[in-house]
Amino acid sequence: MALRFLLLLLPVLAACGEQRLPQLELAGSALGTTFKVAIVEPAATLDSVGLEAEIVATLAHIDQLASTWRSDSELSAFNQQQSSDWLAVSPEFCAALAAALEISHLTDGAFDITVGSLVKCWRADDGSQRTPSQQELDRVRDHCCRRANPGMPARSSRL
Repeated sequence: MALRFLLLLLPVLAACGEQRLPQLELAGSALGTTFKVAIVEPAATLDSVGLEAEIVATLAHIDQLASTWRSDSELSAFNQQQSSDWLAVSPEFCAALAAALEISHLTDGAFDITVGSLVKCWRADDGSQRTPSQQELDRVRDHCCRRANPGMPARSSRL
């Protein structure tokens, strides 16, 4: 009896796999890579062109704030700052920095936003891999794990 029920149910289950819900896919390039957004059963009133433009604009804004590959990004300007003077930053950058420092604190430094210079020790000027000396690692490690000034004013930061 159970076998007969399964045999009758099998065509119904097989038919389920052939029907797909309507899906809208938006794709493009941003942040040095590609992205794809899939919306299952989009509303008939959805402005897909406007949504795609908003997604691209949002990713471009994030790229301008936080790209490590763009020399004109806010993060690059922050990382290139050689002095301990205050640097004016956007509210978004300040919020992201505060969140990253909080996460670093909550993880006892397991997540460390100052580790970039240490990571770069394994990259030669031409981008190829290299093995740094222990002296170089020790020297660079001395500059990692710095703490932000807790009294920093809004929209300014220094490490």
